[in-house]
Amino acid sequence: MNWYYTALGIFFLSLISCSGNDSSVLPGVDSGGVIGTGGSLARFTIVQNNLYAVDNTTLTTIDITNPTQMILEDQQDVGFGIETIFPFDNTLFIGSNTGAYIYGLDGEGIPSELSFFEHAMACDPVVSDGEYAYVTIRSGRACDFLGDANILEIYDIASLENPIQITEVAMNNPRGLSVDGDLLFVCDGNQGLVVFDVSDRINPVVLTREMGFEANDVIAQNNIALVVSPDGIRQFDYTNPTSLTELSNLAL
Repeated sequence: MNWYYTALGIFFLSLISCSGNDSSVLPGVDSGGVIGTGGSLARFTIVQNNLYAVDNTTLTTIDITNPTQMILEDQQDVGFGIETIFPFDNTLFIGSNTGAYIYGLDGEGIPSELSFFEHAMACDPVVSDGEYAYVTIRSGRACDFLGDANILEIYDIASLENPIQITEVAMNNPRGLSVDGDLLFVCDGNQGLVVFDVSDRINPVVLTREMGFEANDVIAQNNIALVVSPDGIRQFDYTNPTSLTELSNLAL
């Protein structure tokens, strides 16, 4: 795993979620017991009192109720080329280089597969807002068998057991992504960060593009977008999504 993916996971999973008088909830997870949120390229995530991690083929569930005595709860084969994991409520979205898996969580937090939607073989992460799933497919890595596949795909997941692709958008070299309401943020490699209006999911509209750096992953919430690049972490205010304001640039 590249260093900036590791830094992203450590940095964002260490964020404290909500103070006692704050009723807000972090995107992608529900309110009970969550301590932070990760980016779309993360290989591990926390939901409630469980840590979920993926490697190339396996999904592992660890009970972290007592951090000093963590318990291996479950381990199961998912498929080949597993790359990313993203939570929403009691659902896990797992990206692989042939498609995306949707797993539901039972009352004990043990995952079980609900569905799989396939695409041509290329690298991809996946995120969701609960109604739609967003996937980027990019070329330029060993997992790419298409040569020049660089696409954003959107799926209707009203039925978690039967996702339906509703649109795709050509990109430069898309990587990590994040969704906040009707705004979709897509890291497009050396073409920077792209912000889409997805109020019409079938016809996404580009609102702005931040250039001048390589964008790899992003977390967007509460009008702040945190963007990971090879040289550091940038913070943008998207109160006006047609013109982002860079707030800081932390070199790493």
